[in-house]
Amino acid sequence: METSSFSKAIAAIVAALVLALPAAASADSTGIAGKIIGFQHFGTTSDDAGMVAGKIYVDEQGSTRVYAWGGSLCGSHQFDVDERQLLATAISHRMSIVPRYKIGSGNTRCLVAFTLTRPAFVDRVQ
Repeated sequence: METSSFSKAIAAIVAALVLALPAAASADSTGIAGKIIGFQHFGTTSDDAGMVAGKIYVDEQGSTRVYAWGGSLCGSHQFDVDERQLLATAISHRMSIVPRYKIGSGNTRCLVAFTLTRPAFVDRVQ
């Protein structure tokens, strides 16, 4: 009888660990600080809206990196109007961005959060 209880306890622990693995594996990653050099929004009637709702293009140390949100590539990673306005404002004020992302379908970097800073403070944020 003790062996049965022990086996059940081990099985419960193993099940809990297996369920915890996807959460740990899907933690946010931090991108390289850079400047937003492009902003693209796809309205609901756009042919591309099914794939992504929007994209930003970030100059990361001379290379352009694309971060997307929404659509089939990024699922539930959406930004509301105010968050999209923050990104647009960052372009006009030449602010730096430190993107946070999760990997979506097709290895797409799905933007889930971001920090905007004045260029002189980027090194302190990373």
